[in-house]
Amino acid sequence: FPVTIDPDYYLTYLYLGALYEYQENPICIEKYMTAYQLQPKNVAVIYALAFAKEKFGQEASAQRLYRKMTKVDSTYADGYFHLGFLAQFTYNQPDSAMYYYKKAVKVDPQHVPSYHNMGLLYEDRNDLANALFTYGKALKVDSTYQISKDRVKVLRKRI
Repeated sequence: FPVTIDPDYYLTYLYLGALYEYQENPICIEKYMTAYQLQPKNVAVIYALAFAKEKFGQEASAQRLYRKMTKVDSTYADGYFHLGFLAQFTYNQPDSAMYYYKKAVKVDPQHVPSYHNMGLLYEDRNDLANALFTYGKALKVDSTYQISKDRVKVLRKRI
């Protein structure tokens, strides 16, 4: 028997998008876009669409969506984190990246990836003391966060 989709049920499109994204298929963006059209203020939907756009090379569009996400819910740390990530790794804007990571840890003091990437920014500035301190914050929250453990190990050899 045929399967039908309720065109107004955004979760169907969100789940289909996740399935396509898992398969590394950029058609996930279309599915997430439909969910977004149905639920334009749902941060989970905005995040899924923004992340897929970032993943598949549409960084400017992803950046706009992450900004919208932080306006819809100013307590959603991942929105700030991804704005920082794009500023750091795509647009080479370290000051903007630091600003967004600090906003992320302000709204969620447990946001380990933001601490880690702040540590990387301090390293880029050759501020090894603050880099170690910030990696330490990441490891205080999650002592198993391997990439921060690895950076600490490297920096301790340099000091």
